[in-house]
Amino acid sequence: MRSWRGWVCAMAVGMVGCGAPPEEVGEDLEVPSAGTVEAALVSPTFVNCDEVTRRDVSLALLEAQALAAESESYLRNHSLPLTSLRYTTHFGVANTTSWNLLAQNFGKIRDAFSAPLRVTCVAQSPVPSQPIYANRLQPGDVFVVPAGHPQLPTRGDNSRRARYLEVMSNFEAVIGTDEHADGRISALLLAVTNPSLALDNGDSYALFAENSLQTP
Repeated sequence: MRSWRGWVCAMAVGMVGCGAPPEEVGEDLEVPSAGTVEAALVSPTFVNCDEVTRRDVSLALLEAQALAAESESYLRNHSLPLTSLRYTTHFGVANTTSWNLLAQNFGKIRDAFSAPLRVTCVAQSPVPSQPIYANRLQPGDVFVVPAGHPQLPTRGDNSRRARYLEVMSNFEAVIGTDEHADGRISALLLAVTNPSLALDNGDSYALFAENSLQTP
């Protein structure tokens, strides 16, 4: 999921479509049961989004927060953390410091979904393959292309929920991850060659959380 230091899959807020007039709509959400997500998702504000998009985005945001919560729980409750195949696959050789840092970071991502969030629907993305993007310097503002959003899978690599989790990790006010390796193959290779950089790679967080490989 490609991004740049100043932007997450975007170049400027003032581009065509990003500065749409504010037609803001608050969405009531059904929050997962206690224990799944400790801090409840705040109902996002939608700008220029139709009802179908509001529903789909709301569900994906809830699932993204649940993924972050599950990832944090896994890291905090694993009985033998330094032998975790799920960790070593996505982040390389583990040590106590890196393990605890990752747990803290997933906690920050989980909590970030509980902060005010505005989702603005736009006609097109600066990168056609990226229908979900944001300005990493403006936490809480996310842009969505309604025509492209349904084309993302609901589960697996590049899923909607994984994209939202990654975008949240990219925000400087949350973690400020970058895009050192894009896609599963590149991200897994990064875990082997440079574990410290993997901890700063947004796609690594998304892949770990989605855990499509079902590593224990």
